[in-house]
Amino acid sequence: MTSFTIPASVTTIEDDAFRESGLTSITIPSTVTTLGYEIFAECDNLPAIGVDASSNHFCSVEGALFNKNQTVLIEYPKGSPNTSFTIPASVTEIRSGAFLSVQNLTSLISEIADVDNVDLIGYSIFHNMNKTACTLKVPRGTKPDYESASQWRDFPNIEETANVGDQFVVNGLKYEVTSLAPNKVKVVKNDPAPANVVIPATVTDDINITYDVTEIAEDAFKDSNTITTLQIGENITTIDSFSFRRCSNLTTVTFSGTPSITTIGTMSFANCTSLQSFTIPNSVTTIQECAFIVTGLTSVTIPSSVTTIERVAFYNCTSLTSIEVDVNNTVYSSENGVLFNKNKTELIQYPIGKSSTDYTIPNSVTKIIGFAFSNCTNLSTLTIPNSVNNIGKRALRYCTGLTNLISEIENVGGVTMGSLVFEFMNQALCVLKVPQGKKGSYQTTDQWENFQNIQENTPTGICNTTVLSNPITIVGNNITISKVAGQHVRLYNLSGQVLYNIPSAQETVTLSVKQSGTYVVQVGNGTRVVKL
Repeated sequence: MTSFTIPASVTTIEDDAFRESGLTSITIPSTVTTLGYEIFAECDNLPAIGVDASSNHFCSVEGALFNKNQTVLIEYPKGSPNTSFTIPASVTEIRSGAFLSVQNLTSLISEIADVDNVDLIGYSIFHNMNKTACTLKVPRGTKPDYESASQWRDFPNIEETANVGDQFVVNGLKYEVTSLAPNKVKVVKNDPAPANVVIPATVTDDINITYDVTEIAEDAFKDSNTITTLQIGENITTIDSFSFRRCSNLTTVTFSGTPSITTIGTMSFANCTSLQSFTIPNSVTTIQECAFIVTGLTSVTIPSSVTTIERVAFYNCTSLTSIEVDVNNTVYSSENGVLFNKNKTELIQYPIGKSSTDYTIPNSVTKIIGFAFSNCTNLSTLTIPNSVNNIGKRALRYCTGLTNLISEIENVGGVTMGSLVFEFMNQALCVLKVPQGKKGSYQTTDQWENFQNIQENTPTGICNTTVLSNPITIVGNNITISKVAGQHVRLYNLSGQVLYNIPSAQETVTLSVKQSGTYVVQVGNGTRVVKL
């Protein structure tokens, strides 16, 4: 008999029902509620024991027969061609004859951590099985238990193996298995941590299994004041959130080989106040929120690979003077050390360590991102161009040094304002200069109305003028004025400050300015406004 259809009326199959039959296939219907022992024993040609998927009592896993919730292993088919089988950790009982006369297995993997709590029903669980050819692989640290356990100890080859979630320590660093085939681990919480942390590309555990080290876990070294240097292996792809937060003595971070890292996680290096230098590898695509806040960084270069910089990634880095961006980056750009999106319509971050006291936002900018100028205490004069129509949350927070805020915005009521844009600014001390005829609008517009000294802006020194007809060309930050021989040439910013004063010019004059913005050119009594 090679086939048999169990009728849907059957509820019980008793002991040895199909023993030594020639079955090549079988399916237990959903009506069956009770199974005896060794039902399919010595069925040499039966490769799998099937169970109707709608059964509430039994199931088939890798061709083996279990109860529904896989706590009881009932029978493994003798005719299975498979060479490896895994007994899941959920198993608490194995029935008599479960592996009777099985010959093909070369690897039996038991995930059961507490073998002494597994009920072995009968004394023929592994009877006449080819145990010499089959290696019994057991969880890490349990080999002595299996070697002394009834029936399990009959296997001559017992090896410990790894499971996902296993932890082990090598050279003072703790790892956790995250994947098998391929073998991967992450570095997990280390307390205390060594002074010089070297995270390798690969690591071999205590049972001689080698893994790629691909991740530094959340909180792995958080608050470890012992760390001074960090070397990150080339297989690391992710530095998780808070990994090195408040490692206040960490001064140096380097990457080995060809880095694979793609993600620098949320607050991963936050409050590393001694960290002055960090070279972001060209493999990084994402810098998450607050990744480097309150560090000692003095400059940062964003490589071409980065496509996402989340909010306030470099917030409150008091020594940061410059954020540069690789010219090949397609998402971000920089100008004079200030971070923008690629086409400079969004100003993302002004480095608060810049020593400049005067800054004019380029007139390409339409949006100032939240916190962009927060804590920029060195700035005393800031000019916002008319192009800006969106100012983010707390954008000018704690700009306590500002004494002149020059707004060229004509329609201030049309600007989208985040909350607390001017939080902790001295709006009593800071003079807000606005376009002519717009004072009333500013005085009645939310947040702007809190400035106690609002003045309509009229640049000094260029009153009673006529329109300038001299040819002017602009290349980069250079303003070239022609046909000015013997005339008095001046250049003003919108604060009325004289930047150039040439009493008797040559035929052509070129005036260079430090940054983009709006300027007033005066030749004799004629003027023209120019924007760079």
